[in-house]
Amino acid sequence: MPVEKFYSADGSSIDGVVITGLQGSSVKVYLYGATVTSWVCGGKERLFLSKLAKLDGSKPVRGGIPLVFPQFGPGDLPQHGFARTRKWTLVSSAEHGQGVVVNLQLKDNEDTLASKWPHKFNLLYTIDLTATTLSTIIKYEN
Repeated sequence: MPVEKFYSADGSSIDGVVITGLQGSSVKVYLYGATVTSWVCGGKERLFLSKLAKLDGSKPVRGGIPLVFPQFGPGDLPQHGFARTRKWTLVSSAEHGQGVVVNLQLKDNEDTLASKWPHKFNLLYTIDLTATTLSTIIKYEN
């Protein structure tokens, strides 16, 4: 199975997915912050993940491929925005010619609309893995 879910310690919720591609390639993605924390290609880990990284949802992941939305840096919102401190939803996964694609989504909700950024939005994050490449695309709609 090219997309395998992994669960919280108590088994009550999905923590993320591991995507397995051709020739031993793989990607690990946490739904908290939609953070890609590992990309193995050619038998080597290609991403940095700090030894200090918290992977329990208590704070943004330190390392990997972080998502920044709706602001970069400090400001009225948490540093680098709130997308990296929200749990995203796995909406789809599929195999294609040379790889596997996964789509994650984050939408506005009562908390975001009550924040200092009270706007409707829909974020779609696409993660596409082949034997030798990793592509990520984020699409924003309001």
